[in-house]
Amino acid sequence: MTVSASPTCTTGSSYYKVYRTNSVKLYYPSSTSVATNTATYRNAFYGTETNYTVVLGSSNTATSNVSNSSVPSGYTFAGYASAVSNNTVAYADVAAVAASTATAVYAVGTKSVTPTFYYSNSAAGGKANVTGTAATQYVRCKSTSAAELNNSNFTVPTLTGETAPTGTVSVGWATSASTVPDSPTSTPNTSSASWYKVYRNTVTVYKPTSTSACNSTNTVFYRNAFYGTGTSYEKVLATAKTGTTENASYTSGVSGYTFIGFASALSNNTVAYADIAALRNSSATTAYALLDKEESENATFYYSNSAAGAKTSTTAGGTKTTFIRCKSTSAAETNVSNGSISVPSAVSGSKGPYNGTYVNVASAVNSMSAATVNTATTT
Repeated sequence: MTVSASPTCTTGSSYYKVYRTNSVKLYYPSSTSVATNTATYRNAFYGTETNYTVVLGSSNTATSNVSNSSVPSGYTFAGYASAVSNNTVAYADVAAVAASTATAVYAVGTKSVTPTFYYSNSAAGGKANVTGTAATQYVRCKSTSAAELNNSNFTVPTLTGETAPTGTVSVGWATSASTVPDSPTSTPNTSSASWYKVYRNTVTVYKPTSTSACNSTNTVFYRNAFYGTGTSYEKVLATAKTGTTENASYTSGVSGYTFIGFASALSNNTVAYADIAALRNSSATTAYALLDKEESENATFYYSNSAAGAKTSTTAGGTKTTFIRCKSTSAAETNVSNGSISVPSAVSGSKGPYNGTYVNVASAVNSMSAATVNTATTT
């Protein structure tokens, strides 16, 4: 096409009016983060069709359309939007842009993503998965120089047999098998083709800090269960919501006393969970640290060691256990468990006055009443 603003007309020649828009910008994502553009010209010329032919050419004399804009590898060109950050295709291709009045358009690329959802199907953390329905991920121009991805949400299919690992509840989805997000999403989308269900629960541990005080400061643990790499879900008791290693721990905070486990109720000496691992594998959301101190106590036994009734004595010992336990969520108390003391054989085998046979021991003088001997008994 030869164009002249002021042609010199020659008798017998034909001349055709030409129309042009100096520049039409085709913006397109050259990567998932960068946008660039191609400058084109909307040229209208007489051509062979019934109406004027209109093209977007690479120069102001071009008579054919440029190619549709490229999009990043893995994406398919879908058309052009009329605005940035927009998935809606206003123009199917360059020819459609040429036939419009647009002076700037923005290429859109699409990719179909088919998701797989991974989840627990037993209290022991058995693994299962299901494939969902595909959705579209878009790559588009965020501005005239930047590109962005725009994700569509998946519809999560029925998770047949889903059962949270013991002591946890479902809290959402993660894109990695071995991470626990602070706030797992409830709406998986095309940002990933693999989604892993995350399970969690909080465990509050109340601990004695003296013989009279109990508190829960800094003792909120997180029972986190995540897909992991093994044959079943991994479960840990962690100090952080995002923890994937078992770093929860507890030791006695009262001098002279030893941590022996966790009770499941207030004012209780019974160890329900022997250690952090047992607490992790339970369904408990509250536990009470239990401390104890063991001391040896002796009792003195008086008896006769001759037919004449001569008096003598001996001692025997047992173990007294003093517990510190939570009485409430803020108060602690001590509780004593007195261990039994066995009657020494020298006493039980002794002969009383006139060769009398041993019957029992009494807890007081001038008494024949049998007494139970334990560490609360001194005589």
